[in-house]
Amino acid sequence: MQSTMKVSMQPRIGLEESIQIMELNVPTHGLSTLAVGIFNVCLGNVKEASKVFQQFAAYHHDLGSDATYEMGTDLEWRLASFGAPYLSEYGESLKFLSMG
Repeated sequence: MQSTMKVSMQPRIGLEESIQIMELNVPTHGLSTLAVGIFNVCLGNVKEASKVFQQFAAYHHDLGSDATYEMGTDLEWRLASFGAPYLSEYGESLKFLSMG
């Protein structure tokens, strides 16, 4: 008896597609809002990132708060669990935009 394994090749999505999916949850879902802001920073969409971070601060937490740091840590863990490439490439150099 021959066994055949069917491999599903799911299309990979990038940051732009991820933003489109999560934007439906902005600004009411905190983790989605934070992720959309960070992904916009990664894409160089500074104005859009600033707008999203302002919404995050208005609906959830100050960007410099411990709660936001914990959400960022959770987001990093979730991305790592998906095998996201280049996860630690920015290291300590990545800083949030100034909201002032």
